[in-house]
Amino acid sequence: VEIGSDDGGSLDDFITALTSGEPSVVRDDSGFTVSWTSPSAGIVDFSSTGPFFVEGEEQPLSDFRRHESPWGGIEHLSRQYNLTAANSTWSCDFDTMTRDVS
Repeated sequence: VEIGSDDGGSLDDFITALTSGEPSVVRDDSGFTVSWTSPSAGIVDFSSTGPFFVEGEEQPLSDFRRHESPWGGIEHLSRQYNLTAANSTWSCDFDTMTRDVS
């Protein structure tokens, strides 16, 4: 997933940057490897049998928050989500199967 903002130009510029390079995908009997050059992060490498790298630096694939943003965070495996922006709130509780938007 690549996320952009309006700071970096138009939507067309963003789409052009994303689609300017093809990912390399190699499949064999042991799994697959994918390599792609992200316009914002550089070389991204992932495989079904090895670590995840961004620009040669290994990235964790576990033991981190499910979501983190200026609006709030959601812990890994949490069943209650609460995000807030200004006077608005979005909440989900998967134990009670309820949702609230205010």
